[in-house]
Amino acid sequence: MASRGLGAPLDHPIGHGFWDFGALVAAEGLVEMTDVTRGPGVRALHEWKIGSGLFAAMRCGNRTLGLFAAGYHATTEAFAPFQRKLAVGIATQAAVAIENARLHAAQREEAEISAALLQAAELLDANLDAEDRLDRLTALTCALVDCDFVNIALYDASQKTFRITAGTDVRRADVLEEIRDLEFELREFPILAEAARTGFAECLDGGGVSSVPTYWWRHWGLRALIAVPLTRRGEVIGALIAGSHERTAPYPAKVRRLLTGVAYQTVAAIENGRLVRNLRAANSLKSEFIGTMSHELRTPLNAIMGYSELLRDGDFGAITDPQRDICLKVLDYSRQLLELIQATLDVSRMESGALPVTLGPVDVAGLLDELATQIPASWVKPGVSLTFDAERDLPEVQSDHAKLKMIVRNLIHNALKFTESGSVGVRAGIAADGATLQVTVADTGIGITSEDQAIIFEMFRQVDGSDRRRHDGVGLGLYIVRRLTAILGGTIAVESEPGCGSCFTLRFPLAGGAERRGPAVTALSA
Repeated sequence: MASRGLGAPLDHPIGHGFWDFGALVAAEGLVEMTDVTRGPGVRALHEWKIGSGLFAAMRCGNRTLGLFAAGYHATTEAFAPFQRKLAVGIATQAAVAIENARLHAAQREEAEISAALLQAAELLDANLDAEDRLDRLTALTCALVDCDFVNIALYDASQKTFRITAGTDVRRADVLEEIRDLEFELREFPILAEAARTGFAECLDGGGVSSVPTYWWRHWGLRALIAVPLTRRGEVIGALIAGSHERTAPYPAKVRRLLTGVAYQTVAAIENGRLVRNLRAANSLKSEFIGTMSHELRTPLNAIMGYSELLRDGDFGAITDPQRDICLKVLDYSRQLLELIQATLDVSRMESGALPVTLGPVDVAGLLDELATQIPASWVKPGVSLTFDAERDLPEVQSDHAKLKMIVRNLIHNALKFTESGSVGVRAGIAADGATLQVTVADTGIGITSEDQAIIFEMFRQVDGSDRRRHDGVGLGLYIVRRLTAILGGTIAVESEPGCGSCFTLRFPLAGGAERRGPAVTALSA
């Protein structure tokens, strides 16, 4: 109540009799009393010690928020019409102001709650599988809700007990250490059962602490305790327990809402942690399976290739030209299958983080010379030339020789696969900035649309993914290129237009610049 000029003490100015009078004002909208000693407000206004008054309902929409009163101490005569209109207008404006203030406070509280929950969510998202993610969450929650302690207790259905798995106590660290070693039976702590039943439970010192055993209440120095259930798919899996060693007043609704939101996030964090562990276990099993299968597949495949080479070379007797052609086809398809098995194994190792990287000085020009002699002749179609061009005195780059070689080899294979005529050129040199090694693989093949350029580096993605495509492969080559390039600290880019060929550019940082001289060129043509 706010008042000016009433004169009466404001500690208890509204008695029980005022309720009936207030209901009358709310119903009528405006009640005028020219003599308060007579009429419906006699009992209600007895302590006000006034002679007359105007009483207007403070309405906002269809709700009555209060009552506006104006009057005289001694005068007992009728009010003027403008006074009655003024009283109604002031009452309406006061109601609107109160409602606006309430809405503003509610919006501010909603914003604070949303910001707090967002902060908790960001913490959990950044630490999906961290061992201490729940301890970090309890520490953050302590600060957000201004509690002395926040603990997470998980329920063991087989033992019918709760156990503290994470917690923070800013005042009594000794209490936290003690309760981490204890198991609580549900029947011993009725507050947990009440929270599971109603969704929220609170216990205050001096307000009946039967929800918690008296011994523990005193031993742990508790003054206030709140419990919120942790529920997953309708099943209680634990409780979020918060409280204070000093506060005895009930916590406001804002704290309750915050703790309820944190409880939902806690359940999500527990479930996400379980899923991450399961995914890692499944990924480990997958890697083991792929590694075993790759070995088991490569062994008979190598035998097939070995025997085919013996047949081709006539070690088992003379063969006809058609038979030799068949042997060559068997060898070619066997090599394709072997490369696919190796690519699958490499992808598995990369995904599991088990692909070792051995850094050392790499002679890029020498690496291109090796590739020029090792590219299978079957890759190069008739009418297609393959050239290698490296600047002289290229500086060595700190990299993994085998993996850098695999990257360039995969790009060459990809270019030759999609080039029916023309050329494929491989060039290594120093970029314009003088501090970057640049390797390009350019072809005059079918080209790539801008839409397809966004997907070609993804796993199992191909420009032509139909079952009638003209080119073999499962879409792992460029994915391996992108992953290995990133592992070695480089970048890859592609420029292409349909029908105009493609150019893939690799860039790796160098320790220093290099002096440019005339190029050394190696050519391989069909």
